[in-house]
Amino acid sequence: MAYDLVILGGKVISGGGAPWVRADVAIDDGKIVEVGYLKHPQADVTIRADGMFVCPGFIDIHNHSDLALIIDPIADSMIRQGVTTIAIGQCGLSVAPIRSELLEHFKKHVEAFAPAPIDWRWESYDEYLSVLESQGVGVNVVPFVGHGTIRAMVLGFEARDPTEKELNDMKSLVSESMEAGVFGLSTGLI
Repeated sequence: MAYDLVILGGKVISGGGAPWVRADVAIDDGKIVEVGYLKHPQADVTIRADGMFVCPGFIDIHNHSDLALIIDPIADSMIRQGVTTIAIGQCGLSVAPIRSELLEHFKKHVEAFAPAPIDWRWESYDEYLSVLESQGVGVNVVPFVGHGTIRAMVLGFEARDPTEKELNDMKSLVSESMEAGVFGLSTGLI
């Protein structure tokens, strides 16, 4: 059988907790179709991995690449480390939703996480995710909406308890963000 890609002779780690095994990996149509000894495999691309580890992509569950993805959508630094999935919007701080009147104040807090100035083209989480999707990104993205961001978008930066209406407004922003595709709410509480 001919495959799209074959990785030969690597130290294969399955990710399931078992020790590595020396094996070949065959990939067809973007999916792993065989792992083991492949006798004379035919492939469009063959990679010799003798002495190298072959494993699933790593998941970075805590980073602050929300804005870095705008500047470097390929996420080269992540890919070079073997990271294929990242969770963003951590520590109660996400880059959406953003009220336009609070943008300049908010940018002072978050642009420290960005290696270059950002062209903010979004207010809602749906718009932010659309920006990422339209430019394409090199990693899988698991977005979270930050409770601090939600609170700031309703109360500004006032240190007080929300009214019942304000609390309901916060709930609505979380709901809208969830409908846009976020996986949950991050708190950053320790």
